[in-house]
Amino acid sequence: MKEIELKLLQKLKESNEPIGTSELSEMIGVSRSRIKAIVKEINTELESVNVRIEGKTGLGNGYVLHVDDQERFDHYLGEVLPEAIRHNEGLFSNQDARVNYIIQRFLQTGNYIKADDLAEELSISKNQLSKDLKLVRTRFRKVGIEVINKPYYGLKIDANEIKLRQYLAKIESEKLFSSNYGTTSSENSDENIILAQLKTIIIN
Repeated sequence: MKEIELKLLQKLKESNEPIGTSELSEMIGVSRSRIKAIVKEINTELESVNVRIEGKTGLGNGYVLHVDDQERFDHYLGEVLPEAIRHNEGLFSNQDARVNYIIQRFLQTGNYIKADDLAEELSISKNQLSKDLKLVRTRFRKVGIEVINKPYYGLKIDANEIKLRQYLAKIESEKLFSSNYGTTSSENSDENIILAQLKTIIIN
């Protein structure tokens, strides 16, 4: 579970009343447009312990935490949650980790991503995000993918399927050569971060 998800979950757990989108966005420091996506991610994570976040729009309504099995949820909070917090400590303090995260975000969504949302997710400044995006663009270009920026919409990848297939064939060939002759490539390690996601995109 990501740090921002932990923050939202904690706020709802502490509240006896529904919390509106605007209030939640101020509490955890993200845009209003991100709240719905974060709630969806939390619900997927907590489905196994019979916990869910429900929300209704309108005056006096908001998001509320529903716990069907308090014992299982207490177990989650007592054991699983602290481990998740430890795992997330300093998670994005390393630029390479941030770049890998941004690459995965682009590959996992077909929609535009706002730079402000990325900066909030990573807890970094816009200036640092610009530096990270420069590296993301460099790595994507190796596989024939461009990152486009549309005013008022955000960032999105523009991928050519033919180039992706050619790239997959090239990488698979190089991986076979490396496994047979014991050669390695730092460039391949960067590209392989993208490889698994590309396979899913192309096959589907």
